[in-house]
Amino acid sequence: MELECSIGVPENDSEITVYCGSQGPVSDREQVAEALGIPQEKVRIAHRYVVGFWRKEDVAGQVLAAIGAWVTRQPVKVLFSREESLRVHHKRHAEKCTTK
Repeated sequence: MELECSIGVPENDSEITVYCGSQGPVSDREQVAEALGIPQEKVRIAHRYVVGFWRKEDVAGQVLAAIGAWVTRQPVKVLFSREESLRVHHKRHAEKCTTK
């Protein structure tokens, strides 16, 4: 099963490309643009193939990679380890259960 991975690449002074495996590239684009404070047309989401074992309809490292690349003007890769994925990703919601 694949891990969450995003790569942000600044294209010029005002545009960015984010390579990621996601089921929601339109939403990814909206969130990256909002986080960077730039128009959506300046954000390109290069959608990669997704293996269907893990849900990937919510943003994971896309915004982090975009911000890192935007600030440093260098490509930035965000790759969650399996432990990080299970601890902090949106598919792992906090829950408290009791049974009787």
